[in-house]
Amino acid sequence: MTPKQRVILTQLQLTGLGIIFLGFGIAWKETWLIIFGVILGLYGLARLFVLKKLMDQSEQQDTKGQDRTQATTKQTNDQDQDDKEEYERDEWESKLESYLEKRYDNKHIRFDDLQNETKSNLNKHDQ
Repeated sequence: MTPKQRVILTQLQLTGLGIIFLGFGIAWKETWLIIFGVILGLYGLARLFVLKKLMDQSEQQDTKGQDRTQATTKQTNDQDQDDKEEYERDEWESKLESYLEKRYDNKHIRFDDLQNETKSNLNKHDQ
């Protein structure tokens, strides 16, 4: 989840909490709870729109300051290097790969053993 989505979700949760308070206020016929729910919901909506507008303005300023052709050229060069596998494999990658291979092989062997055991048990049961 991107930071922008996280901020928007938080404001929507605040608005939803206001709606829940409003609902309980109506159900229990408590005026103060209804008022609190309405205020909390409106506060959440106001924050949502203000923060969304600020994030959009910030994104527009960021894109105005950058030259898109340079970024595209750089991405293309990086992809070419990765395609040729010119990066050096570090120690942790090799350790992780060997660990996963061992773990997968062991699980695969156990799975085969369980299958054979189950088949033999079914054959015994059928006889």
